[in-house]
Amino acid sequence: MDIFSWAFIDECVVKRACAYELSEDGKEESLRLSYTQYLMKDGKECPASKQHYFFRNDPVGTNWMKMMDLEDKDDQVTIDVLDSIGAAIRALELPEEVNENTLQAYFASHPSDFFTDRGGELLTAFQKGVRKRPAIGVTFPEVVWLLSSVRLFYQKKSSLEDIIQPISRIMNSFRQNFLSHEIFDEARQYVNDVFILPYQEMWRTEPRTTADHYKNLCRSAGFPNFYEKYSNTYTYQVPKTDPDQSLTRNWSMYMTIINNHENGEHLVTSCAQYLHIGIEQLFNSSSELRACALCGNYFSTRYTSNQQYCTRPYKDTGLTCSQYASRNNFKIKAKKNVMAAEYTRAYNQLYARIRTGKTPSKTPFMQALKDLHKEYQKKYDACTDESGKQKIYDEYASLNKKL
Repeated sequence: MDIFSWAFIDECVVKRACAYELSEDGKEESLRLSYTQYLMKDGKECPASKQHYFFRNDPVGTNWMKMMDLEDKDDQVTIDVLDSIGAAIRALELPEEVNENTLQAYFASHPSDFFTDRGGELLTAFQKGVRKRPAIGVTFPEVVWLLSSVRLFYQKKSSLEDIIQPISRIMNSFRQNFLSHEIFDEARQYVNDVFILPYQEMWRTEPRTTADHYKNLCRSAGFPNFYEKYSNTYTYQVPKTDPDQSLTRNWSMYMTIINNHENGEHLVTSCAQYLHIGIEQLFNSSSELRACALCGNYFSTRYTSNQQYCTRPYKDTGLTCSQYASRNNFKIKAKKNVMAAEYTRAYNQLYARIRTGKTPSKTPFMQALKDLHKEYQKKYDACTDESGKQKIYDEYASLNKKL
């Protein structure tokens, strides 16, 4: 059954939120949708339990890192996904304020065919979005509840009173998840400040300690903090069986259950909740986010590790970034650092002259070459202006040629 189809909306029942699953060793995660499909058997409708995995047994943190799309600033995959789904939600033309009067006016001016067409567009947008960012699947039950609620009213199987509350709640959730990027902007800034910048500055501190420093900075600066929004006093509404029945849990209690791996599954109801769980898992595993020095994608590793390269396949080489880098590290460093590349060129040239006997083996030029590189590399690293860096490089290259 294609879950992104009207057949699924009409024939299947989603009774709960998506389930986030964490492996016993805490290294793999999955996101699963459970639903009931009514199948005909011996002339009778028989309920059958079905499952759909948005992602299964992926490394912990992979999907929420992709969801925030920290590295891909030019392509902005996550932003494009949110905008596309947001546009499809707006195209439904549901009223901003949902009440009896506004819904009556909506149904009077929007025929069933209009909603069927626009609802199909929303399912298509969601299907395309989930392919690129599977973690968006946490909000799919609400897509089902919204479309099925309105569909049942058109079919005269539900009353206006039955659908007002769920539609109002779902539209408020959509505003948070798709019509506003605030939660993702805060999460990106938080992860960048807590995990990325300290790594770039070569800090070697335990991630939770780094996070505590950052929280203190936020308090003193007076601006909001993604992590603190979900403090020990925060309560979260977790749908239990349907949109109208929910279980209120203290956030710290909910996180304790997740970290203790109770029952093997944990209901996830929003992008904000899913992002926070991902960050919490990194803290608890004493892991650290790093940008791969080769492909630029983010990966998690222990904060005590010196790992610089991820284990994703690198282009069409048949090797992972780590394997490729171990075989080509010298070339990679030279390519990434123009100063190192210039030093390598000059060194190879001088070494070739020594090897062919054109220059004495004990020439003082070799040490002079090393000293010059050390001096100008330090100047180059300290310079923050691109034009200044170019000037330093040009001067260094000119002196190299004289040597």
